[in-house]
Amino acid sequence: MKTMTKILVAALVITSIIPFMMSMLCLFNHEAALQFFVMTSLNADLQQAFLLLGGFALTFTVFPMMAVIWLSSGKREGLILSYVVSAVYLFRGALMFVTFSTYGMKSYTIPFVAMGIGILLLLLSLMSSREITRPAEA
Repeated sequence: MKTMTKILVAALVITSIIPFMMSMLCLFNHEAALQFFVMTSLNADLQQAFLLLGGFALTFTVFPMMAVIWLSSGKREGLILSYVVSAVYLFRGALMFVTFSTYGMKSYTIPFVAMGIGILLLLLSLMSSREITRPAEA
């Protein structure tokens, strides 16, 4: 594995840690999830919402980790999946930006962080693809 591919793998691992921790919190520790989301009471509907959110957040862990496994084994599919992961981050950030603007929320930090992660992953994927497709030097 070449240098840019190693950096891409490290970035994918780092971006999958936060969704993994969030999914474990929502799936297995509802009281801590209440505190995290600054809520006061837990009811059956909220427990179901935490379970759905935990399962959804787990998907944001699976795709980057599949890309890491494929990139580590030298398969080009990992590079394609890293493009998909970066597109999802960019789309999610843009969607959050529009939603925050619609509801008059003034803090745009979260959407810009998501879009920044998407741009970073996209650039790393592009640089890694250049390394992978470059002919071997003799």
